[in-house]
Amino acid sequence: MINFTKWAALFLLYILPVSVLANSDLIIINAKMINTTEKTMFPREGYIIIHDGKIKKVGFGKIPNIKNSRVYNAKHQYLIPGLIDSHNHINVVPGLADDISHPDLVTEYRKQLPSSYLYFGYTTIIDLVIDKSEIFNSNPKHPDLYTCGGGIMSANGYPMSEFPENLRFKMFPNFLYERNKGVKLPEGINPADHTPSAIIRRIVNSNAKCVKIFYEPGFGASKNLPLPSLDAVRQIVILAHKHHLPVLIHANSLVAQKFVLDSGADIFAHGMWNWKPYDGSPGLPSPIKHMLDQVILRHLGYQPTMQVIQGLQALLDPHFLEDQQLLNVTPRPLLDWYKTKEGQWYTNLIVDGLPKSTVSNRLTSKEDQVSRVVKYIQKNHGNLLFGTDTPSSPTYGNPPGYNGYLEMKDWYQAGVPLSEILISATIRNAKFFHLEKKYGSLSAGKIANLVIMKKNPLNDISAYDSITTVILHGQFYDRHVFSAQ
Repeated sequence: MINFTKWAALFLLYILPVSVLANSDLIIINAKMINTTEKTMFPREGYIIIHDGKIKKVGFGKIPNIKNSRVYNAKHQYLIPGLIDSHNHINVVPGLADDISHPDLVTEYRKQLPSSYLYFGYTTIIDLVIDKSEIFNSNPKHPDLYTCGGGIMSANGYPMSEFPENLRFKMFPNFLYERNKGVKLPEGINPADHTPSAIIRRIVNSNAKCVKIFYEPGFGASKNLPLPSLDAVRQIVILAHKHHLPVLIHANSLVAQKFVLDSGADIFAHGMWNWKPYDGSPGLPSPIKHMLDQVILRHLGYQPTMQVIQGLQALLDPHFLEDQQLLNVTPRPLLDWYKTKEGQWYTNLIVDGLPKSTVSNRLTSKEDQVSRVVKYIQKNHGNLLFGTDTPSSPTYGNPPGYNGYLEMKDWYQAGVPLSEILISATIRNAKFFHLEKKYGSLSAGKIANLVIMKKNPLNDISAYDSITTVILHGQFYDRHVFSAQ
């Protein structure tokens, strides 16, 4: 076997016709590999053989002689499994109120969207609300996408309440109808299609990997929205578990997270930033601590989604849109539009006539509260799951891909160790969503979704911005091909 230098190997990979290379193995050599399934993770130099888009062998020591193999020399670089973001909403365009007003901006954004995730190493993403996305998958280079088959919410509850009445029932076909909620259904809709069993049947038929339920009484101008009953949600959970589907519940308050515990669901789809009646309390009030102890004791998954609040703070930061990193994940025309008077519409909605400093202080208080929750779960060995909620609302503060890197920095600032961040974004996510046979570690038989970076992610959070190469189903891509620039 010819031991090519890194540059010669890259030359070979990028110039030879696909037909010449299709049946040959690829060997990554001299990589400092970090395997997330090891009890004590540390970089260990070795090699990986890739065949037909999958990892064929992970080895150490002498490199085997394989005829017609291609070689990538990853000397002085670190190799990790591709990252998994388990909380996304890919059909939503950050910063836009709808898909109609600016169709050209929407088109440019969606064309770039898959690349933005790949630019930061996210090779697998999970959307919690949609049932499919031809728009996303039509891009020839895109992360592996999984869904929850369409979100479940009470009829006229959140988030369908955010949309016009003549559209919402069609947009969210998995709404739950309970007669005692007093909601009048539009003509032509059969209540029997919106029972727990009917909804789960549709979700299973969509080949979903999870079930997402919303428990949100409302906020801002929309409050006291219909909520699913505990009996109905328990039925959904039981039915979902029969099909081996994990259940996530949107819950960001103490009351809502207690509901999640009572329901038997598997994953909290948000951190707790609403502590009523304990908002503003020092430390961690005992009722919250008791609730979190149950989360930890039952080994439930917990997505902090700290960027939800930070994404709103970005609207109040006059320098955020000057961040040069945005140029890599956001098309320039859309970025320029954000800076216009029209593009600031959501900022004005959030501020609502108050001094920006007042709004910022309120958000800072929520950031601090969710940070304390995350610290407690981590300190007591709970199961943090990496998910960003991209985008969490019509804010441009949740740019895809970059939002993941910012979420990682939030975790690190909250005291989560770098090893825990890597595990949460790889093997733990894979296990909770029953995807561990395909992703999450450097193991034979798994899909060859890998990330090569200059820095050690166990030593430096900025390693996730030192990516040189993204490998998607065994195909190598220089990181810069994914940049919006």
